[in-house]
Amino acid sequence: MLDKLRVGTLGFKILGWFWLTLFISYLVASVAAYTFPVAPEQRSLPRKDRESIAAVANLLVEYLNTSDEYITKSRDDRFMDWAVYGLDGALIASTSELPQAGQEFLSAHDWQLGPIDVLTSHHVITGPQLVTQADGSDVLVLFWRERYPRLIDRIRSLPAWFPLGLALLATLTMSLLFYRSIVKPLQRITDGFASLACGKMDYRIGPHFRHDEFGTLYDNFDRMADQLDSLIKSQHRLSADISHELKTPLSRLQMALALARSAGPEQIDNYIDRAESEVEKLDELIKQLLQLAEIKSRPFDYGLEPLDVQSLLVELEDDARFEADALNLTYSQHIELSQPLMLNRRLCVMALENLVRNAFKYAKSEVSLHVYEQQGMAIFEVCDDGPGVEAQDLERISQPFYRSDQARGRDTGGVGLGLAIASQAACVHHGVLELNNAPGSGLCARLRIPLRATTRATTQKR
Repeated sequence: MLDKLRVGTLGFKILGWFWLTLFISYLVASVAAYTFPVAPEQRSLPRKDRESIAAVANLLVEYLNTSDEYITKSRDDRFMDWAVYGLDGALIASTSELPQAGQEFLSAHDWQLGPIDVLTSHHVITGPQLVTQADGSDVLVLFWRERYPRLIDRIRSLPAWFPLGLALLATLTMSLLFYRSIVKPLQRITDGFASLACGKMDYRIGPHFRHDEFGTLYDNFDRMADQLDSLIKSQHRLSADISHELKTPLSRLQMALALARSAGPEQIDNYIDRAESEVEKLDELIKQLLQLAEIKSRPFDYGLEPLDVQSLLVELEDDARFEADALNLTYSQHIELSQPLMLNRRLCVMALENLVRNAFKYAKSEVSLHVYEQQGMAIFEVCDDGPGVEAQDLERISQPFYRSDQARGRDTGGVGLGLAIASQAACVHHGVLELNNAPGSGLCARLRIPLRATTRATTQKR
């Protein structure tokens, strides 16, 4: 879990906000504690401490009566300040001026109760200690020293509601800021989904400067929106292309049937043959459309199994040679891959049949199928010696119904779905269909299937 707690992530920010809130609460409480004075606190002294103070006070008064230099020495080098007062409150001697809190304490405290400690913001005052001098008169002795109270003592001295109020104010402020940092990006994502739901496929969150999970979510949302927009446009384009492709053979079929009705006995067979030809084109178009729709609708439902390539391509070779002979073409097949592959038999044969038949449509004299392994990839390479394809069309001819403007066009009789079916079949196997012009002339279609990817996909499915 800790390996995911990196700087910039949402978890790191939540933890950071938590600690920052605690720190600011502590800082505010500290500032308030040192800003407001500490209320004086009185503490009684243990008997042992009272005895020690009495002894020190008696020695102090004795020194004062025997040596005037003691006061000067005490002022220059002292650990604790002191002051001696008469019972009437008159100052007799002191090392420095008694703090205001000490004066108030001296006037308010009943010295007959004995010495106590008084804790103020900056001093600890001890006394008053009654001392009887040699002449029988009584004096009061006070001691004090500077004090630096602990933060907890300062906080405790504040009114009970004050620390609680400061903590609530600090946590509320930080919580509101944190809430804003969470809700604002969530609102952007919510607006994005709402726009997509309303059909506004052009909505994008756009550039941002976040590097946490929300930034990743923004990027994924935009990619999802791009993909949805592309799929919807592709569906619309495919529907238009299907309508266009169906319209041509249907028009020719209607025309052939109309001519057959008005033709004489010697011409009716020609029109019927033409009608049958158009029906065959319609059948081939619908068949390929169904194949393409099946692969696209459930690309993860095709089970893969270990197959021997040699046995897989035996039937394909027989059919290919039969069609090649009928077209006066030469067909050759070379298999250099001996290890079994994780494939879907029906889908793989369908893809290769489409590639081979597509090559037959454009080849001048020969078509070849070469199967080999290259850098952990199984390569099914189908090449022809036809006219090839313009470089700008190579990436687009695998799209449904797309045809290049040159010789590989409608006059070959295809409907432009064979390469699209092969491309989708490659995706099911976690592969790709690559199209390149062959040296000299012709087109080479390479069905590249990663061996490890197919094995991993099968393991996951099971």
